[in-house]
Amino acid sequence: MIFFVITPTYDDLLAKVYIKIAQILKAIFHHALNSTFGSDKVLVAPIKELQRCKAKIAEYKVDGNSAPYSAYVCDYLRATILCASLSEMVEVLDKLCDGGEGQITHRTSRQGKQGHIGELGD
Repeated sequence: MIFFVITPTYDDLLAKVYIKIAQILKAIFHHALNSTFGSDKVLVAPIKELQRCKAKIAEYKVDGNSAPYSAYVCDYLRATILCASLSEMVEVLDKLCDGGEGQITHRTSRQGKQGHIGELGD
C-alpha cells in the first residue's frame, strides 16, 4: 500500500489564516462602508477563495518577491465604492484617508485599467 502525505506550505497556511480573518471582519467592514458611503454605493465582493489565493501566490513567486508570498495578496476582503463623478471620487478618497493609518495603493477604473494610485495619470 502506498500513502501520499500532502503537507501544506507555509503560504497555504497563511492564506487560510488571512481568509479566516477576512470572514471574521467582513460584517464589520461592510457595516463601516455602508454607514460611511451609503448601501446604494457599496458593493462588497466575496472573500477571495483559497484556490485563487494559491494562484496569486504562484504569480508572486515568479515575480521575484521574497517569502512569505501570501503576504503580497492584499485583497482577501475588498469592496467597490461607486462614484458618479470625479468630485465624488475625491470625496470618497478623502473619507477613506481621513484620520486613518492605512493607505490606498491600488485601484481599478471602470474601463478595466489597473495600476497603483498616481501611476495611470487619470
